[in-house]
This record gives sequence, C-alpha cells and structure tokens, in this order.
Amino acid sequence: MKKRLFITAICTISISIYIIAYRSSNQFRSSQLELASLPSLKFKLLDSVSQFDTKNIKNGKASLFVYFDPDCEFCQQQIKSILKNIMELRNTSIYLITPASLSGLRHFYNQYNLGSYSDITVAQDFLYNFYRTFKVSSFPNIVIYNQNKMLVTLYQGEVPIKMITASLKSKP
Repeated sequence: MKKRLFITAICTISISIYIIAYRSSNQFRSSQLELASLPSLKFKLLDSVSQFDTKNIKNGKASLFVYFDPDCEFCQQQIKSILKNIMELRNTSIYLITPASLSGLRHFYNQYNLGSYSDITVAQDFLYNFYRTFKVSSFPNIVIYNQNKMLVTLYQGEVPIKMITASLKSKP
C-alpha cells in the first residue's frame, strides 16, 4: 500500500513538473516571437512634451538600444565606449533610454555632449515599456535590431564594443 502511494505521488509530481516546464517553455517562445520584430514602445523626449515611438523608426539602419541609469558607473563606461567608437557605429541609430528623471537625463545629455551626435536619441522610459518588454534585470541593457527591425541580440550588463559591432554586422 505504501509503495503504491509512493509511486502515485512520484507520478503526480513528475506530471506536474512536466506541465509547468511545458507552459514556461511556451511562454518563453511566445515572448521571443513578440520581440523578434521591433515592438512599438513610447518614450518621452528631453523637452518633456514630445514623445518618440519605435514604430516610427524607418528600415534601412540598424538600431542599438541602450537602457541605462545616468548614475550607473557601468552605464557611463558603456556610453563612453560607444562615443569613443562612434565611427564604427555610423550606420546605426543609437537610442539611449532611461527610467530616470528628465532632469537627471538632461544633466547626462549635457555632460556627454550628446546633442552633437545626429544618430543618438535620448529619451525617458516614462511608462516603463522597455523595462517590461525586455525584462530588464540590470544596467546597462543592450538590444540590437537590424536594418529590417528584426532582433539580432540582447545583452545584460556592460558589453565590449567589439561584441556590439560584431552583432551589428551579423545577420539574424
């Protein structure tokens, strides 16, 4: 009797684990498919009135999204590395997105003289769209889409510029 109960318990637990794993796998695949092409995300620009929507990004140029915190040392190093190697990214639109306050963002914008770069857009994730969509767990968070708005790769944490440029050259 005890043996039969034990076997029934093991079977029930095994089936439960299988069902949970199957559902998790489907949810993961579903979220990957949702991100395969650039989703529509809205951000607030520095003037605090205008908004930027990723659905308005035109095909033809790769997109590099850097989700950052202006006070994060790793983020600052990542931005410095990008600016130092800006010529290698000349065929790329760069979007620096943060959940930080607009005043903090403006200070960062001025500190790094970002207004002098025509292919860099700086915006606030005021609705936390990027954060939720890409399940951000650390700063910086880098997402690269190719010239056809198809996902190339996602990075969590600071990334060497050579990995970024290699990703931009690869085809998904």
